[in-house]
Parts: sequence; C-alpha cells; structure tokens
Amino acid sequence: MCEQLDKVLAAASGKFAALKGEAVKDQPNMWTAAVALPGGSDCLVAGDSDQLYVCTLYAGDDTDTARNVYDTNADRIGKCLGEGWKSEESADAETRKRTFSKGAQKVRLSSEIGRAEARTVQLFVDPVAE
Repeated sequence: MCEQLDKVLAAASGKFAALKGEAVKDQPNMWTAAVALPGGSDCLVAGDSDQLYVCTLYAGDDTDTARNVYDTNADRIGKCLGEGWKSEESADAETRKRTFSKGAQKVRLSSEIGRAEARTVQLFVDPVAE
C-alpha cells in the first residue's frame, strides 16, 4: 500500500493529472485512476478545477467487515505516512472519518457504517494548493 499511496501523494500537487486514465462514460469530470490501492475498486480522479483522488476500499452490507477494513487501512495509512503527519478522528452514529494532514497535504479515510442498506469505506486524497 505504501508504494501506491506515495504515487498518489506525489501526484497531488499536479491535481492528479499524472494519474488520469480513461474518462468515465457518462460522468463528466471523472477519470479512472492509473494507480489503485491494494483491495481498492473504483479508484478515480474526480472534479473539475479542484480534482481529488478517491478509492473505494469496501462497499457491501456487512458492518463488521466495513469496520475491519476501516481500522486496518487507518493503521496502514498511518504507518505509510510516517512521522510528521497529524491524525484526527471523528465519528457519529453513521460515519467514522480519519484525516491525516501535513501542511497543505490531506488524506481522508471515511467509513459510512450506519446505513442499513450499504456500508462503504473510501479513501480521499485532496489536491495540494499551489
């Protein structure tokens, strides 16, 4: 995971242009990402002027699996990012979010586990303002 995350972070200052693959059909301002995280699906570069990287790490209906995927990836991401990164977590009845930040760089891990019909775990990497 660290190698892939490093590639995504390196592309953040260029608004992920280096990661843009094919345009997603019938989805304006959305491209498949050339780099996917291990276990990830639907990894995309999305947005018009301020693009971001998003990768779905889990989408299903099992709450325990969603929680496990979130916890495992939060730990892995923290280890990959290393020293100098701050980590903050917030939670409510339906979501858990962990934001890692270092200067202008932000990596967000989000889990929506409260909804009855679906649970998701997604990773978002914001562009770095120039």
